[in-house]
Amino acid sequence: LHGQTRALVLLVNRWVCSNPPQADDGCSFDAHGLLRRSEYGLPHGLLEGGDEVEISIEGASPRALR
Repeated sequence: LHGQTRALVLLVNRWVCSNPPQADDGCSFDAHGLLRRSEYGLPHGLLEGGDEVEISIEGASPRALR
């Protein structure tokens, strides 16, 4: 953001894989994290929505080979 790169820790809320696993099944997940606009030099007043921004993602992946 704003020309800066930083690591963001995401907490995985849900990781779901079928049980028993099938050959073509994948896994799905959702995760969230929090960043502060002030850490990137961005405006963060009341009109901009505050300092904290919650990041939420959902995704899926193919089942890993064993």
